[in-house]
Amino acid sequence: MLIPCPRRPTCAQWKVAPALAAGNCCVLKPSELASVTCLELAAIAHEVGLPAGVLNVVTGTGPDAGSPLRCAPAGAPL
Repeated sequence: MLIPCPRRPTCAQWKVAPALAAGNCCVLKPSELASVTCLELAAIAHEVGLPAGVLNVVTGTGPDAGSPLRCAPAGAPL
């Protein structure tokens, strides 16, 4: 599951919580201007014992980080 979070920092929590509750893994690609909230969410998930690889945060600019995620074979159905 690839979750774009371009604007509001809370959109990550709105999308990640139900996805994780349903047993999905998530990849967050926050805006390069608002990535701290998503990184903190990942740190909290680690603290509470979420297994490694279940919640992933990819930071960087859209062309450098977002495009490769969108074009990856695993991202094709998204």
